[in-house]
Amino acid sequence: MTRLLASTLTISIALATAQAAFAVETRFLDGKQEGFFWYKDPRLVEPEEEQPEPEVPAKPPVQAEAPPPAPTEPAGPAPLSAEWIRTNLPKYLDAAIDNPTPENVAAYLYLQKYSMDKATKFSEVSERVTLGTSLDADLSRPSSQFAKDVVDNKARVNQKELMAKIGDRAGLFVFVENTEESFAQANVLETFINMYGFSMVPIAVQPLSESFRVLGDVLPDNGHTAQLNIQKYPAIALMDGNGTFDVLSQNMVALSGLEKRVAVSALRLGVITEAEYNKARVVDYSHTLAEVPDNTIFDPNVPVPAAELIQQLQARGNF
Repeated sequence: MTRLLASTLTISIALATAQAAFAVETRFLDGKQEGFFWYKDPRLVEPEEEQPEPEVPAKPPVQAEAPPPAPTEPAGPAPLSAEWIRTNLPKYLDAAIDNPTPENVAAYLYLQKYSMDKATKFSEVSERVTLGTSLDADLSRPSSQFAKDVVDNKARVNQKELMAKIGDRAGLFVFVENTEESFAQANVLETFINMYGFSMVPIAVQPLSESFRVLGDVLPDNGHTAQLNIQKYPAIALMDGNGTFDVLSQNMVALSGLEKRVAVSALRLGVITEAEYNKARVVDYSHTLAEVPDNTIFDPNVPVPAAELIQQLQARGNF
């Protein structure tokens, strides 16, 4: 038995030795291309460079959306300013009437007095600023009664002189029909002609009664009313020396109104100058700060040019 165990151990040792030798030979054969110097000193072997891992771009942080700003209420007017008083004085009045406690009534009265004091102070400063300057209303018309009387009397004299000038340079055309309105206007025209010596041509759109003889020789309408687009009678037009007409009224006009209209019509026709026209006025407008702009200037603030709008509205009204 002992001899058998010894034999088995001897065979195992031999097999192990043979396997080790085979492994060494195999490693040698694998490195045969290296020749005699197959032995590698680990100190001489260059370490392989480690390839850096590709950088992954960092994702930008997700920003949370900011909440929309809360709506801010518009700031109101400053306390006790003019706008504040206009807005709140009626409220204090309502509170004093609906609930007339001493406190509510006193609050309203104090606020009312404060607003009146502000207005008084404004008036006082306005007087200091305007007195004797181009802002003084007395430049256009005096405020005292005796001065007004002087200006009015002088204007009446200038008015008569102006009417006489217009009468020498232009004449009147009167369009009447057989109505009470036309007859009443005929009497006013008779007075006007006697005062200023105007030449007048009466034109009847229909046969007239004998009462219209105050107008003198009346001519029939031969298309004049259509040419001047007369819409209503009695009508009066001024004609200059070149035969240009200007309609100054299409209804009854009193004597004082007729004088005013004749003067304006003469100014539009160029029969008189601006200076001649202003001389007969009771108010002096020569110190105005505003001038009449060029009629060709288009105002960009209006959606339709003024001339175009006038034409459209005139067409609608058959003017």
